Amino acid sequence: CRLCFANVYIEKAGKKSKSAERRGIKSLFGLKSSRMLRLMLNNSVRLWQVKELAACTELSLGQVSNIRRALLDQHYAIVSETGGFCINQPAALLSEWRRNYKKNVSNRVSGFYSILKPEDRLNAVREAISEAKKKESGIMLSGLSAARWQAPFLKSMGERFYADKEGMEILKKHLMLESVKVGPNVIIEEPKDPFIFKEATECAPGLKCTSEIQTYLDLYIAGEREREA
Repeated sequence: CRLCFANVYIEKAGKKSKSAERRGIKSLFGLKSSRMLRLMLNNSVRLWQVKELAACTELSLGQVSNIRRALLDQHYAIVSETGGFCINQPAALLSEWRRNYKKNVSNRVSGFYSILKPEDRLNAVREAISEAKKKESGIMLSGLSAARWQAPFLKSMGERFYADKEGMEILKKHLMLESVKVGPNVIIEEPKDPFIFKEATECAPGLKCTSEIQTYLDLYIAGEREREA
């Protein structure tokens, strides 16, 4: 700021608080905020209204407004003449999310071994997902198992899932799983936010996968082989 009157001249300058900036980034890529980011990145050319986003993500109007403000303040979104807003730098936003992404979406990660052959295992997965749908529980392929159908560049002999508690029991039954600490060929993660199951896509008849955005983030932090995928 600069004040100048009579024979008084005052000028003062300061630097933006780095801690405040980091808090803003943290909140933007938080567990609940992720619902809105995944939806908008999967529909990056669409204009959104706050009420519409709140209904689609099951977030409050206040939460959506705060995320909207953070996106605008950090220049990842723009407001149209009609009042709607959209992501205008999807690649930059996804890159920043990737840098700040941590594997904190899971409550529990469990390793199992299935004696079923890959072709039999696939049929068992379809049966498990079908049963989960009837019981309104959550199961979907994730990581390399999802990438196998979305972008098949690498082969994986094992399977990886997101599943809720009931979904895990269904998978155990259909895939004939036994708990192991070493050499699992089936990994099941229980997500902290069950809303992630509502974002599942049908990657093949009878199969549900994580959204492409979630698959990308999970693969990127999983290791060199997964990052290559």
